[in-house]
Amino acid sequence: MPIVNPSETKAILHKHGIRLTKRLGQHFLVDGNVLENELTAAALTKNDTVIEIGPGIGTLTQALAALAGQVVTIEFDPRFPPILNETLALARNVEIIETDAMTVDYASLPANCLVANLPYNIGTALIVKVLIEAPAIERLTVMVQKEVAARLVAVPGTKDYGVLAVTVACYATAVTAGFVKRTSFLPPPEVDSAVVVMNRLPAPLFGPQTPAFLQFVKTVFSLRRKTLVSVLGHAGYGSALIRSALAAAGVEERIRAETLAPAEIYRVYAGLLSPKS
Repeated sequence: MPIVNPSETKAILHKHGIRLTKRLGQHFLVDGNVLENELTAAALTKNDTVIEIGPGIGTLTQALAALAGQVVTIEFDPRFPPILNETLALARNVEIIETDAMTVDYASLPANCLVANLPYNIGTALIVKVLIEAPAIERLTVMVQKEVAARLVAVPGTKDYGVLAVTVACYATAVTAGFVKRTSFLPPPEVDSAVVVMNRLPAPLFGPQTPAFLQFVKTVFSLRRKTLVSVLGHAGYGSALIRSALAAAGVEERIRAETLAPAEIYRVYAGLLSPKS
């Protein structure tokens, strides 16, 4: 029986004496329309092996098992695997791994997709970890806080554009696939959510230098209100080198990092590494 409704969810939790833990961001989806829209965005086929994070009682897992060839689900709370064994009793293509999702070596898992209603407390860090460490995962469909979603898909010149948006852009294209009201969950969280789909690029935007470049990105966004000249000076670069790098990159001296596309920031980074003689 599908469990994506309030009464069935409450019954399962009551049967097993489960009280949800706010620290772990435990909120269960109870809106079938939202689930259907999320699955449409994920566009799964039987050729896909999917990773799910935080399955809880198996609401999303049931649907993933019906669509994908294989599902690997990762659950940290020891109270839920026994429930999953019940709710997924008819699914023969689900593997349950009991561990902290932030400790998993995702590159070692035979998966090409990730679909998850991510716990709010690890959502951002988990997305970045998978993008950087698991190149075989070609597509991520995640439900996250609405504010986090805005930061994932933000473009230059907007208030949400920053380190997270640049990081994502270095590894994938990202689009918002729909918004989700807080009343779609039990218990309702204090914020609304959104579904974001990230399709991995054929290779990291700046090749092997991408990880080092992203450390530089953290530097240039560390003082958002300051000009790039001021931020780089504060970081220890000499004024002559800064001006040379900006000129070589075609970037005005009074500009702020938040207005620059990733490629423009990279040109500044490259100019600082290889100043012209």
